[in-house]
Amino acid sequence: MSTGASFKLSGEGHPYILKLGVLLWELLIGKKITINPEDEEDEDGVDSNLSLFNALNREEINSREICVEKPILDVIANCLNIYPQTQLDERMVRSVVYWNIVKPLQNYLDSLYTTRARASTLHRKRPANDMTSNESMMKSEDFGSPACRQGGLLALEPRTKRVKEDDPGPQWRKQERRCENCGCLLTPESYAIGIVCALHKELLAVRILFDCTHESIPVPSEDSNHYSFGRMGQHDIVAVCLPSGKYGTNSAANAIANMRRSFPAIRFCLLVGIGAGVPTEQNDLRLGDVVVSHPTGTHPGVIQYDLGKQGEDGVFHPTGSLQRPPRFLLTAISHLISNPDLSPAPLQGYVDQIIATRPDYKRPDEEKDTIFDTGTVHITRNGIREHHYADGEQQSNVSRRATHPHIHYGLIASGNRVMKSASARDHLASVYNILCFEMEAAGVMNICPCLVIRGICDYADCHKNDLWQNYASATAAAYAKLLLTVVRP
Repeated sequence: MSTGASFKLSGEGHPYILKLGVLLWELLIGKKITINPEDEEDEDGVDSNLSLFNALNREEINSREICVEKPILDVIANCLNIYPQTQLDERMVRSVVYWNIVKPLQNYLDSLYTTRARASTLHRKRPANDMTSNESMMKSEDFGSPACRQGGLLALEPRTKRVKEDDPGPQWRKQERRCENCGCLLTPESYAIGIVCALHKELLAVRILFDCTHESIPVPSEDSNHYSFGRMGQHDIVAVCLPSGKYGTNSAANAIANMRRSFPAIRFCLLVGIGAGVPTEQNDLRLGDVVVSHPTGTHPGVIQYDLGKQGEDGVFHPTGSLQRPPRFLLTAISHLISNPDLSPAPLQGYVDQIIATRPDYKRPDEEKDTIFDTGTVHITRNGIREHHYADGEQQSNVSRRATHPHIHYGLIASGNRVMKSASARDHLASVYNILCFEMEAAGVMNICPCLVIRGICDYADCHKNDLWQNYASATAAAYAKLLLTVVRP
Protein backbone atom coordinates (compact mmCIF):
# COMPACT_ATOMS: atom_id res chain seq x y z
CA MET A 1 0.00 0.00 0.00
CA SER A 2 1.28 3.46 -0.89
CA THR A 3 0.36 6.32 1.43
CA GLY A 4 3.06 8.86 0.65
CA ALA A 5 4.71 8.20 4.05
CA SER A 6 5.34 5.24 6.33
CA PHE A 7 3.07 4.90 9.34
CA LYS A 8 1.79 2.38 11.86
CA LEU A 9 -1.86 1.54 11.51
CA SER A 10 -4.07 2.19 14.51
CA GLY A 11 -7.67 1.43 15.27
CA GLU A 12 -8.88 4.93 14.46
CA GLY A 13 -9.31 4.65 10.70
CA HIS A 14 -12.45 4.67 8.55
CA PRO A 15 -13.72 1.05 8.75
CA TYR A 16 -16.66 1.62 6.39
CA ILE A 17 -14.23 2.58 3.61
CA LEU A 18 -12.17 -0.53 4.28
CA LYS A 19 -15.31 -2.69 4.14
CA LEU A 20 -16.33 -1.04 0.87
CA GLY A 21 -12.99 -2.14 -0.56
CA VAL A 22 -13.63 -5.67 0.70
CA LEU A 23 -17.10 -5.68 -0.89
CA LEU A 24 -15.70 -4.52 -4.24
CA TRP A 25 -13.05 -7.25 -4.17
CA GLU A 26 -15.59 -9.96 -3.32
CA LEU A 27 -17.90 -8.80 -6.13
CA LEU A 28 -15.00 -8.73 -8.58
CA ILE A 29 -13.51 -12.11 -7.69
CA GLY A 30 -16.74 -13.89 -6.78
CA LYS A 31 -15.79 -15.25 -3.37
CA LYS A 32 -15.48 -14.07 0.20
CA ILE A 33 -12.15 -12.73 1.39
CA THR A 34 -10.17 -15.00 3.73
CA ILE A 35 -8.02 -13.78 6.62
CA ASN A 36 -4.91 -15.94 6.70
CA PRO A 37 -2.73 -16.43 9.79
CA GLU A 38 -0.09 -14.05 8.39
CA ASP A 39 -2.76 -11.33 8.11
CA GLU A 40 -3.75 -11.39 11.75
CA GLU A 41 -2.53 -8.34 13.65
CA ASP A 42 -5.04 -7.88 16.45
CA GLU A 43 -2.68 -6.89 19.23
CA ASP A 44 -4.47 -6.63 22.58
CA GLY A 45 -7.76 -6.22 20.75
CA VAL A 46 -6.78 -2.79 19.44
CA ASP A 47 -8.45 -3.13 16.07
CA SER A 48 -10.13 -6.15 14.58
CA ASN A 49 -10.07 -4.35 11.21
CA LEU A 50 -6.27 -4.55 10.93
CA SER A 51 -6.43 -8.21 10.01
CA LEU A 52 -9.05 -7.45 7.38
CA PHE A 53 -6.90 -4.57 6.12
CA ASN A 54 -3.89 -6.87 5.73
CA ALA A 55 -5.95 -9.52 3.98
CA LEU A 56 -7.42 -7.05 1.49
CA ASN A 57 -4.01 -5.51 0.83
CA ARG A 58 -2.59 -8.98 0.12
CA GLU A 59 -5.46 -9.97 -2.16
CA GLU A 60 -5.38 -6.66 -4.03
CA ILE A 61 -1.67 -7.21 -4.76
CA ASN A 62 -2.13 -10.81 -5.86
CA SER A 63 -5.22 -10.06 -7.97
CA ARG A 64 -3.21 -7.74 -10.20
CA GLU A 65 -1.34 -10.78 -11.53
CA ILE A 66 -4.47 -12.55 -12.77
CA CYS A 67 -7.20 -9.92 -13.24
CA VAL A 68 -7.41 -7.14 -15.84
CA GLU A 69 -10.16 -5.22 -14.07
CA LYS A 70 -7.55 -2.61 -13.21
CA PRO A 71 -9.99 0.29 -12.62
CA ILE A 72 -11.76 -1.73 -9.91
CA LEU A 73 -8.46 -2.75 -8.33
CA ASP A 74 -7.35 0.88 -8.38
CA VAL A 75 -10.48 1.84 -6.44
CA ILE A 76 -9.81 -0.97 -3.94
CA ALA A 77 -6.28 0.38 -3.54
CA ASN A 78 -7.77 3.82 -2.89
CA CYS A 79 -9.91 2.34 -0.13
CA LEU A 80 -6.74 0.95 1.43
CA ASN A 81 -5.07 4.35 1.14
CA ILE A 82 -7.96 6.31 2.63
CA TYR A 83 -8.77 3.91 5.49
CA PRO A 84 -5.94 4.99 7.88
CA GLN A 85 -6.17 8.77 7.24
CA THR A 86 -7.45 9.79 10.66
CA GLN A 87 -6.49 13.45 10.16
CA LEU A 88 -9.32 14.03 7.67
CA ASP A 89 -12.49 15.69 8.90
CA GLU A 90 -15.91 14.59 7.66
CA ARG A 91 -16.01 17.12 4.82
CA MET A 92 -12.61 16.10 3.53
CA VAL A 93 -13.46 12.41 3.82
CA ARG A 94 -16.52 12.99 1.66
CA SER A 95 -14.43 14.82 -0.93
CA VAL A 96 -11.69 12.18 -0.96
CA VAL A 97 -14.22 9.36 -1.25
CA TYR A 98 -15.99 11.08 -4.13
CA TRP A 99 -12.91 11.83 -6.22
CA ASN A 100 -11.01 8.61 -5.49
CA ILE A 101 -13.79 6.03 -5.21
CA VAL A 102 -17.16 7.21 -6.54
CA LYS A 103 -15.92 9.18 -9.56
CA PRO A 104 -13.52 6.47 -10.84
CA LEU A 105 -16.29 3.86 -10.51
CA GLN A 106 -18.67 6.12 -12.41
CA ASN A 107 -16.12 6.69 -15.18
CA TYR A 108 -15.47 2.95 -15.42
CA LEU A 109 -19.16 2.08 -15.70
CA ASP A 110 -19.73 4.85 -18.26
CA SER A 111 -16.89 3.55 -20.44
CA LEU A 112 -18.15 -0.02 -20.08
CA TYR A 113 -21.66 1.00 -21.14
CA THR A 114 -20.33 2.94 -24.14
CA THR A 115 -18.17 0.04 -25.29
CA ARG A 116 -21.00 -2.48 -25.01
CA ALA A 117 -23.44 -0.17 -26.78
CA ARG A 118 -20.99 0.29 -29.66
CA ALA A 119 -20.39 -3.44 -29.92
CA SER A 120 -24.13 -4.12 -29.84
CA THR A 121 -24.69 -1.69 -32.70
CA LEU A 122 -21.98 -3.36 -34.77
CA HIS A 123 -23.52 -6.77 -34.09
CA ARG A 124 -26.98 -5.65 -35.22
CA LYS A 125 -25.60 -4.14 -38.43
CA ARG A 126 -23.58 -7.24 -39.40
CA PRO A 127 -25.15 -8.83 -42.51
CA ALA A 128 -26.29 -12.43 -42.40
CA ASN A 129 -23.57 -13.56 -44.82
CA ASP A 130 -20.80 -11.81 -42.87
CA MET A 131 -18.24 -14.47 -42.02
CA THR A 132 -16.66 -12.45 -39.19
CA SER A 133 -15.72 -14.97 -36.55
CA ASN A 134 -17.62 -15.22 -33.31
CA GLU A 135 -14.29 -14.97 -31.56
CA SER A 136 -13.60 -11.48 -32.94
CA MET A 137 -17.10 -10.31 -32.10
CA MET A 138 -16.70 -11.61 -28.56
CA LYS A 139 -13.53 -9.59 -28.18
CA SER A 140 -15.36 -6.47 -29.31
CA GLU A 141 -18.39 -7.00 -27.10
CA ASP A 142 -16.49 -8.02 -23.99
CA PHE A 143 -13.70 -5.46 -24.03
CA GLY A 144 -13.21 -4.32 -20.46
CA SER A 145 -15.99 -6.61 -19.23
CA PRO A 146 -15.81 -9.15 -16.38
CA ALA A 147 -17.29 -11.75 -18.76
CA CYS A 148 -14.03 -12.39 -20.63
CA ARG A 149 -12.21 -14.60 -18.13
CA GLN A 150 -9.77 -17.46 -17.87
CA GLY A 151 -10.54 -19.75 -14.97
CA GLY A 152 -12.99 -17.21 -13.54
CA LEU A 153 -10.52 -14.30 -13.68
CA LEU A 154 -9.12 -12.18 -16.49
CA ALA A 155 -5.50 -12.61 -17.49
CA LEU A 156 -2.86 -9.98 -16.85
CA GLU A 157 0.82 -9.85 -17.58
CA PRO A 158 2.77 -10.71 -14.42
CA ARG A 159 3.89 -7.81 -12.29
CA THR A 160 6.13 -7.52 -9.28
CA LYS A 161 4.36 -7.95 -5.96
CA ARG A 162 4.21 -4.94 -3.72
CA VAL A 163 5.56 -4.65 -0.20
CA LYS A 164 3.14 -2.99 2.21
CA GLU A 165 5.61 -0.62 3.82
CA ASP A 166 7.15 1.07 0.79
CA ASP A 167 5.58 -0.16 -2.42
CA PRO A 168 4.76 2.47 -5.06
CA GLY A 169 1.19 1.29 -5.62
CA PRO A 170 -0.64 1.04 -8.95
CA GLN A 171 0.83 2.72 -11.99
CA TRP A 172 -1.71 5.55 -11.93
CA ARG A 173 -0.50 6.63 -8.50
CA LYS A 174 2.54 8.16 -10.19
CA GLN A 175 0.14 11.02 -10.90
CA GLU A 176 -1.21 11.04 -7.35
CA ARG A 177 -0.37 13.88 -4.96
CA ARG A 178 -1.61 15.09 -1.59
CA CYS A 179 -2.94 18.43 -0.42
CA GLU A 180 -0.27 20.07 1.73
CA ASN A 181 -2.85 21.14 4.32
CA CYS A 182 -5.33 18.27 4.66
CA GLY A 183 -3.41 15.38 3.11
CA CYS A 184 -6.25 14.38 0.77
CA LEU A 185 -5.42 12.35 -2.33
CA LEU A 186 -5.32 14.26 -5.60
CA THR A 187 -5.14 12.99 -9.18
CA PRO A 188 -5.77 14.65 -12.56
CA GLU A 189 -9.42 13.62 -12.15
CA SER A 190 -9.65 15.73 -8.97
CA TYR A 191 -9.53 19.03 -10.84
CA ALA A 192 -12.87 20.21 -12.21
CA ILE A 193 -12.17 23.95 -12.58
CA GLY A 194 -9.47 25.63 -14.65
CA ILE A 195 -8.26 29.21 -14.39
CA VAL A 196 -6.44 30.78 -17.34
CA CYS A 197 -4.41 33.99 -17.08
CA ALA A 198 -2.56 35.83 -19.83
CA LEU A 199 0.07 37.49 -17.60
CA HIS A 200 2.17 36.23 -14.72
CA LYS A 201 0.96 39.11 -12.54
CA GLU A 202 -2.61 37.86 -13.01
CA LEU A 203 -1.73 34.30 -12.06
CA LEU A 204 0.20 35.53 -9.02
CA ALA A 205 -2.93 37.21 -7.65
CA VAL A 206 -4.93 34.01 -8.19
CA ARG A 207 -2.35 31.84 -6.45
CA ILE A 208 -2.24 34.10 -3.41
CA LEU A 209 -5.97 33.44 -2.94
CA PHE A 210 -5.58 29.66 -2.89
CA ASP A 211 -6.79 28.39 0.49
CA CYS A 212 -4.11 25.73 0.20
CA THR A 213 -1.65 24.71 -2.47
CA HIS A 214 -1.14 21.28 -3.99
CA GLU A 215 1.98 19.56 -5.22
CA SER A 216 2.41 19.54 -8.99
CA ILE A 217 0.90 16.59 -10.84
CA PRO A 218 2.84 15.19 -13.83
CA VAL A 219 1.24 15.84 -17.21
CA PRO A 220 1.90 14.28 -20.64
CA SER A 221 5.12 15.41 -22.30
CA GLU A 222 3.21 16.90 -25.22
CA ASP A 223 1.46 19.35 -22.88
CA SER A 224 3.57 22.54 -22.93
CA ASN A 225 1.62 24.23 -20.12
CA HIS A 226 3.03 24.72 -16.63
CA TYR A 227 0.27 24.42 -14.04
CA SER A 228 -0.35 25.69 -10.53
CA PHE A 229 -2.59 23.64 -8.24
CA GLY A 230 -4.61 24.69 -5.24
CA ARG A 231 -7.99 24.90 -3.59
CA MET A 232 -10.56 27.68 -3.32
CA GLY A 233 -13.45 26.89 -1.01
CA GLN A 234 -14.80 23.48 -2.01
CA HIS A 235 -13.07 23.42 -5.38
CA ASP A 236 -9.75 21.98 -6.51
CA ILE A 237 -8.25 24.39 -9.04
CA VAL A 238 -5.69 23.98 -11.81
CA ALA A 239 -4.38 27.32 -13.10
CA VAL A 240 -2.18 28.19 -16.05
CA CYS A 241 -0.54 31.28 -17.53
CA LEU A 242 -0.02 31.81 -21.26
CA PRO A 243 3.57 31.67 -22.54
CA SER A 244 5.47 34.88 -21.87
CA GLY A 245 4.97 37.28 -24.76
CA LYS A 246 2.42 35.00 -26.47
CA TYR A 247 -1.00 36.56 -25.97
CA GLY A 248 -4.24 36.57 -27.91
CA THR A 249 -6.95 34.16 -28.93
CA ASN A 250 -4.70 31.51 -30.53
CA SER A 251 -2.40 31.20 -27.52
CA ALA A 252 -5.38 30.98 -25.17
CA ALA A 253 -7.04 28.30 -27.31
CA ASN A 254 -3.87 26.20 -27.26
CA ALA A 255 -3.52 26.50 -23.48
CA ILE A 256 -7.13 25.45 -22.90
CA ALA A 257 -6.86 22.50 -25.29
CA ASN A 258 -3.80 21.20 -23.45
CA MET A 259 -5.47 21.68 -20.08
CA ARG A 260 -8.56 19.72 -21.06
CA ARG A 261 -6.50 16.82 -22.38
CA SER A 262 -4.40 16.59 -19.23
CA PHE A 263 -7.32 17.18 -16.85
CA PRO A 264 -10.37 15.51 -18.44
CA ALA A 265 -12.67 16.25 -15.49
CA ILE A 266 -12.58 20.03 -16.14
CA ARG A 267 -16.19 21.32 -16.03
CA PHE A 268 -15.46 24.93 -16.91
CA CYS A 269 -12.74 27.57 -17.00
CA LEU A 270 -12.48 31.08 -15.65
CA LEU A 271 -10.48 33.57 -17.72
CA VAL A 272 -9.10 35.85 -15.03
CA GLY A 273 -7.03 38.97 -15.64
CA ILE A 274 -6.98 42.54 -16.87
CA GLY A 275 -8.98 44.33 -19.54
CA ALA A 276 -9.66 47.77 -20.95
CA GLY A 277 -12.85 49.44 -19.76
CA VAL A 278 -15.37 51.60 -21.59
CA PRO A 279 -16.52 54.52 -19.42
CA THR A 280 -19.94 55.87 -20.36
CA GLU A 281 -22.66 57.92 -18.72
CA GLN A 282 -24.72 54.75 -18.33
CA ASN A 283 -21.93 52.67 -16.79
CA ASP A 284 -19.94 54.31 -14.01
CA LEU A 285 -16.98 52.10 -14.77
CA ARG A 286 -13.61 53.08 -13.32
CA LEU A 287 -10.11 51.66 -13.07
CA GLY A 288 -9.96 48.69 -10.71
CA ASP A 289 -13.60 47.72 -11.28
CA VAL A 290 -14.42 44.22 -12.49
CA VAL A 291 -16.35 43.31 -15.65
CA VAL A 292 -17.86 39.83 -15.93
CA SER A 293 -19.06 38.43 -19.26
CA HIS A 294 -22.82 38.05 -19.25
CA PRO A 295 -25.31 37.43 -22.09
CA THR A 296 -26.81 40.67 -23.37
CA GLY A 297 -29.63 40.67 -25.90
CA THR A 298 -28.72 38.22 -28.65
CA HIS A 299 -25.04 38.19 -27.71
CA PRO A 300 -23.59 35.40 -25.54
CA GLY A 301 -21.44 37.59 -23.29
CA VAL A 302 -18.41 37.90 -25.59
CA ILE A 303 -18.13 39.10 -29.20
CA GLN A 304 -15.05 38.93 -31.43
CA TYR A 305 -14.73 42.50 -32.61
CA ASP A 306 -11.95 41.87 -35.16
CA LEU A 307 -13.84 39.14 -37.04
CA GLY A 308 -16.76 40.32 -39.15
CA LYS A 309 -17.77 42.43 -42.11
CA GLN A 310 -18.59 46.01 -42.92
CA GLY A 311 -22.26 46.56 -43.66
CA GLU A 312 -23.73 48.92 -46.25
CA ASP A 313 -24.54 51.28 -43.43
CA GLY A 314 -20.82 51.49 -42.64
CA VAL A 315 -21.29 49.66 -39.35
CA PHE A 316 -19.02 46.73 -38.50
CA HIS A 317 -20.98 43.52 -37.90
CA PRO A 318 -19.21 40.68 -36.03
CA THR A 319 -19.67 37.24 -37.59
CA GLY A 320 -19.44 33.81 -36.07
CA SER A 321 -21.07 32.49 -32.95
CA LEU A 322 -19.53 32.04 -29.50
CA GLN A 323 -20.93 29.88 -26.72
CA ARG A 324 -22.72 31.36 -23.73
CA PRO A 325 -21.36 30.80 -20.23
CA PRO A 326 -22.75 27.55 -18.77
CA ARG A 327 -26.18 27.83 -17.19
CA PHE A 328 -25.03 26.80 -13.71
CA LEU A 329 -22.53 29.69 -13.68
CA LEU A 330 -25.23 32.16 -14.69
CA THR A 331 -27.51 30.88 -11.94
CA ALA A 332 -24.61 31.16 -9.48
CA ILE A 333 -24.19 34.80 -10.54
CA SER A 334 -27.90 35.42 -10.00
CA HIS A 335 -27.66 33.85 -6.55
CA LEU A 336 -24.65 36.01 -5.73
CA ILE A 337 -26.25 39.26 -6.89
CA SER A 338 -29.51 38.56 -5.07
CA ASN A 339 -27.87 37.77 -1.74
CA PRO A 340 -29.17 40.41 0.73
CA ASP A 341 -26.27 39.65 3.07
CA LEU A 342 -23.60 40.34 0.45
CA SER A 343 -21.22 43.06 1.58
CA PRO A 344 -21.40 46.42 -0.24
CA ALA A 345 -17.69 45.85 -0.90
CA PRO A 346 -17.60 42.07 -1.50
CA LEU A 347 -14.19 42.02 -3.18
CA GLN A 348 -12.30 44.16 -0.71
CA GLY A 349 -11.41 41.42 1.77
CA TYR A 350 -9.82 39.26 -0.92
CA VAL A 351 -8.02 42.26 -2.42
CA ASP A 352 -6.63 43.12 1.02
CA GLN A 353 -5.41 39.53 1.34
CA ILE A 354 -3.44 39.90 -1.89
CA ILE A 355 -2.03 43.29 -0.87
CA ALA A 356 -0.91 41.88 2.48
CA THR A 357 1.31 39.44 0.58
CA ARG A 358 2.25 41.78 -2.27
CA PRO A 359 2.07 45.49 -1.34
CA ASP A 360 2.79 46.42 -4.97
CA TYR A 361 -0.77 45.30 -5.77
CA LYS A 362 -2.34 48.11 -3.76
CA ARG A 363 -4.72 50.59 -5.35
CA PRO A 364 -3.01 53.57 -7.02
CA ASP A 365 -3.93 57.06 -5.88
CA GLU A 366 -7.32 58.40 -6.95
CA GLU A 367 -5.80 61.18 -9.05
CA LYS A 368 -4.20 58.52 -11.26
CA ASP A 369 -7.66 57.49 -12.47
CA THR A 370 -8.30 59.92 -15.32
CA ILE A 371 -10.96 59.75 -18.01
CA PHE A 372 -10.16 61.79 -21.11
CA ASP A 373 -12.73 63.11 -23.54
CA THR A 374 -12.47 61.59 -26.99
CA GLY A 375 -11.07 64.91 -28.26
CA THR A 376 -9.22 65.27 -31.52
CA VAL A 377 -6.49 63.12 -33.00
CA HIS A 378 -3.09 64.23 -34.28
CA ILE A 379 0.10 62.53 -35.48
CA THR A 380 3.16 62.77 -33.23
CA ARG A 381 6.74 63.00 -34.45
CA ASN A 382 6.95 59.21 -34.05
CA GLY A 383 3.95 58.72 -36.33
CA ILE A 384 1.72 57.67 -33.44
CA ARG A 385 -1.89 58.81 -33.41
CA GLU A 386 -2.72 60.52 -30.13
CA HIS A 387 -5.46 62.58 -28.59
CA HIS A 388 -4.42 66.16 -28.03
CA TYR A 389 -5.88 68.27 -25.26
CA ALA A 390 -5.48 71.84 -24.21
CA ASP A 391 -5.51 72.62 -20.49
CA GLY A 392 -8.84 71.75 -18.95
CA GLU A 393 -10.02 69.51 -21.80
CA GLN A 394 -9.58 66.30 -19.84
CA GLN A 395 -12.23 64.88 -17.60
CA SER A 396 -10.30 63.70 -14.56
CA ASN A 397 -10.82 62.55 -11.01
CA VAL A 398 -14.54 62.09 -11.55
CA SER A 399 -16.26 61.79 -8.19
CA ARG A 400 -17.61 58.36 -7.41
CA ARG A 401 -19.42 56.82 -4.46
CA ALA A 402 -16.46 54.86 -3.02
CA THR A 403 -12.95 53.67 -3.85
CA HIS A 404 -13.61 49.96 -3.47
CA PRO A 405 -13.93 47.96 -6.72
CA HIS A 406 -17.39 47.60 -8.22
CA ILE A 407 -18.69 44.68 -10.28
CA HIS A 408 -20.31 45.10 -13.71
CA TYR A 409 -22.01 42.42 -15.81
CA GLY A 410 -22.33 42.69 -19.56
CA LEU A 411 -20.74 42.31 -22.95
CA ILE A 412 -16.99 41.93 -23.45
CA ALA A 413 -15.27 42.47 -26.81
CA SER A 414 -12.38 40.16 -27.63
CA GLY A 415 -9.80 40.33 -30.39
CA ASN A 416 -6.18 39.73 -31.31
CA ARG A 417 -5.18 43.38 -31.29
CA VAL A 418 -4.91 45.87 -28.47
CA MET A 419 -7.65 48.49 -28.45
CA LYS A 420 -5.97 51.90 -28.11
CA SER A 421 -8.38 54.21 -29.90
CA ALA A 422 -10.98 56.12 -27.92
CA SER A 423 -13.01 56.83 -31.06
CA ALA A 424 -13.08 53.15 -32.14
CA ARG A 425 -13.83 52.17 -28.56
CA ASP A 426 -16.76 54.54 -28.31
CA HIS A 427 -18.13 53.51 -31.71
CA LEU A 428 -18.24 49.81 -30.85
CA ALA A 429 -19.54 50.57 -27.38
CA SER A 430 -22.39 52.65 -28.77
CA VAL A 431 -23.48 49.86 -31.12
CA TYR A 432 -23.10 46.86 -28.79
CA ASN A 433 -23.00 48.40 -25.30
CA ILE A 434 -19.57 46.89 -24.72
CA LEU A 435 -18.13 47.29 -21.24
CA CYS A 436 -14.64 45.92 -21.76
CA PHE A 437 -12.02 44.94 -24.35
CA GLU A 438 -9.61 42.02 -23.99
CA MET A 439 -7.55 39.61 -26.12
CA GLU A 440 -8.13 35.96 -25.21
CA ALA A 441 -11.77 35.03 -24.68
CA ALA A 442 -12.80 34.61 -28.32
CA GLY A 443 -10.28 31.79 -28.72
CA VAL A 444 -11.64 29.87 -25.75
CA MET A 445 -15.43 30.21 -25.63
CA ASN A 446 -16.09 27.41 -28.14
CA ILE A 447 -13.43 25.06 -26.75
CA CYS A 448 -14.46 24.95 -23.10
CA PRO A 449 -17.41 26.35 -21.13
CA CYS A 450 -16.06 29.48 -19.53
CA LEU A 451 -16.69 32.82 -17.89
CA VAL A 452 -14.54 35.90 -18.50
CA ILE A 453 -13.52 38.05 -15.51
CA ARG A 454 -11.59 41.26 -16.21
CA GLY A 455 -10.22 43.86 -13.84
CA ILE A 456 -10.12 47.25 -15.57
CA CYS A 457 -6.58 48.63 -15.91
CA ASP A 458 -7.07 51.34 -18.57
CA TYR A 459 -9.71 52.96 -20.76
CA ALA A 460 -8.74 51.49 -24.18
CA ASP A 461 -7.28 54.77 -25.41
CA CYS A 462 -3.83 56.13 -26.23
CA HIS A 463 -3.17 56.85 -22.55
CA LYS A 464 -2.59 53.16 -21.77
CA ASN A 465 0.00 52.41 -19.10
CA ASP A 466 0.82 49.66 -16.61
CA LEU A 467 0.08 51.61 -13.43
CA TRP A 468 -3.23 49.90 -12.64
CA GLN A 469 -2.43 46.40 -13.91
CA ASN A 470 -1.44 44.86 -10.58
CA TYR A 471 -4.48 46.20 -8.76
CA ALA A 472 -6.79 45.20 -11.61
CA SER A 473 -5.30 41.69 -11.51
CA ALA A 474 -6.09 41.57 -7.79
CA THR A 475 -9.72 42.62 -8.22
CA ALA A 476 -10.29 40.07 -11.00
CA ALA A 477 -8.82 37.28 -8.86
CA ALA A 478 -10.98 38.45 -5.95
CA TYR A 479 -14.16 38.10 -8.02
CA ALA A 480 -13.14 34.62 -9.17
CA LYS A 481 -12.84 33.50 -5.57
CA LEU A 482 -16.08 35.24 -4.58
CA LEU A 483 -17.96 33.46 -7.36
CA LEU A 484 -16.55 30.07 -6.42
CA THR A 485 -17.99 30.46 -2.92
CA VAL A 486 -21.47 30.04 -4.43
CA VAL A 487 -20.72 27.52 -7.21
CA ARG A 488 -21.63 24.02 -6.09
CA PRO A 489 -18.92 21.32 -6.35
